[in-house]
Amino acid sequence: MKTFPKTTLADLLERDIGTVGRALRTVKPDATEKGISRWKIVTALKALGALPGSNGAAPSRRAEVNNSPTFADERTRLMRAKANVAERHDRAADGELVNVKKLVMLHNVERSVVREKLLSLAGEVQGDIGAEGAALVDMKCREALLELSDANSLMRRAARVEAGLGDLHDAAVAARKKDDDEDD
Repeated sequence: MKTFPKTTLADLLERDIGTVGRALRTVKPDATEKGISRWKIVTALKALGALPGSNGAAPSRRAEVNNSPTFADERTRLMRAKANVAERHDRAADGELVNVKKLVMLHNVERSVVREKLLSLAGEVQGDIGAEGAALVDMKCREALLELSDANSLMRRAARVEAGLGDLHDAAVAARKKDDDEDD
C-alpha cells in the first residue's frame, strides 16, 4: 500500500494542510522515507475522522445543535469510501482478492476435464481387473465426482480458511468426516 507525506495527503484528500497536520500529529507514521514521515490514505482518513466535527468523534458544538452531517463529515465519508475502493483495487492487484464467479467458472471447467478422465477410467482398466473391479472403480469415481461437483461448497470452505475460521487441515478433516459419515 502506498504512503504519502502530509502535503500530498492534503492535496489528495482536498483538505487544508493544517487540518491534516493536526489530525496526524499524534498518529505514528506508517513509513519514513529520507527522514520524512509518510502515512497511508486509510490512516489519514481515520485520523481526520477522529477530529471534532467528523464522524466517529465527539461532535462539535454546531453538530450538537444540528444533527445533520456537516460538509466536512460528508467529505470525510466520501474520502473513506474512495480509500476503501483504492485499497480493494490494490489488494486485488496483489492477488489477495479474487473474483469468486471466475473462480467457480474455472473450477467447473477443471471439474469437467477430471470428470471425463475419471468416467473413462473404469472402461480402460476393465480388461485388467475384471467387470466387478471396474464397477467398483466406476462407483468410487462417481462418489469423488459428486464431492467435486459442488463448487459453492468448495468456495465456502476456501473462504472460511481465508477468513481464519479454520485452516487447511480443518477443511480436509471436515471433508474426510463427511466421506466417513456417508460410508456408514
